[in-house]
Amino acid sequence: MKVPVITAETGRELNALTQSINPLLFWTCNYEPTLSYAINEDADFLAGIQDLYKFAIDTNCVLKGIAFNRPSCICPDLLSDGESKDLRETIDLVQTLRSVIDHNQSNYDGKLSSSRLDDYISWIRSILGKSEPTCIEDFGKLNDALKEIGNTLVTSSRKIIKRLAKRPDINAIAERWIDTVLKWYCSGTRQELYRSQLSDYYLAKACACIPNFKEDINSVELRRAVNRWISLQAMGQFEVPLKKLEAERREIVNAFESPSSQELVLRENYPKEFELVTENRNERLKEIDSETERIKAERSAYQAKCGNNKIDYFFNSERLNKQFQETLIELQKEQAGQTLLPQDFLQFDIERIFSIIRLP
Repeated sequence: MKVPVITAETGRELNALTQSINPLLFWTCNYEPTLSYAINEDADFLAGIQDLYKFAIDTNCVLKGIAFNRPSCICPDLLSDGESKDLRETIDLVQTLRSVIDHNQSNYDGKLSSSRLDDYISWIRSILGKSEPTCIEDFGKLNDALKEIGNTLVTSSRKIIKRLAKRPDINAIAERWIDTVLKWYCSGTRQELYRSQLSDYYLAKACACIPNFKEDINSVELRRAVNRWISLQAMGQFEVPLKKLEAERREIVNAFESPSSQELVLRENYPKEFELVTENRNERLKEIDSETERIKAERSAYQAKCGNNKIDYFFNSERLNKQFQETLIELQKEQAGQTLLPQDFLQFDIERIFSIIRLP
């Protein structure tokens, strides 16, 4: 197998460099090159385009914003106008190559839809002097061009990370970076990361709790089980604390109705102390009743919002981001060895949210 245009080791190296700024951060989200057993240069060409897209866009939530100098990016004006223009053109070229390879292109779809194809042909012509490759040697030249694009992206990435590390406002930048990652996880295309991490947690818990559970469950059945679990969580977040309050209330009422021998002695010999115990219990009953009403009101409001679409409501970006912000607070208390990578942060969130929910 040939060396990819950007290796997984390079992705890990850039993550390590990023974590020298803040141990929670990452540059690429578990970037892995396309598994390719290509023999010829033409097949390498397709894999190379996919890898460039994975590195620059699919696994990176900050590079494009910095390149395009968006006001909402983690550090506006980090790059000079020339640097921004060059990197922007590189990323746009990667998107063009990937669009032509992986998406439908037709002149009948209109100018904007087919413009990527025109740009793709122009890029081919700039390298080969013709509109399309006609031999293996042509693909060799195109692959060399892809490697140059990869080198440009990696070099730019290193430069950006090192430049960020030297900024006097790096702590504020890191906070914006963390917030960007959490919002990225909430976006529609990234929610599958949550489901995937939840499926791992489900399998581990099912193997431990369900007798004769088959770990080799197929992906369709696993997805259904995970979706059912999300639906259960929707109501479980209310039912679990309500049951705890109900149990505590029952225990207090039972103590009133059937006092222990020790309490009978206390009532007989120390009436004032026994009266204080009684007052404390009555006060706690009032607190339990108030807390129960509050949770029931929240449950009713939740049901009114999500109706039967509990999964859609769970993945509502505003609701999910609030959940992630709460998880971040808990994660930062632990610190040691934790990052915002999905295998750390999303698993931490899942443990916090789903550990009390029964398996479907």
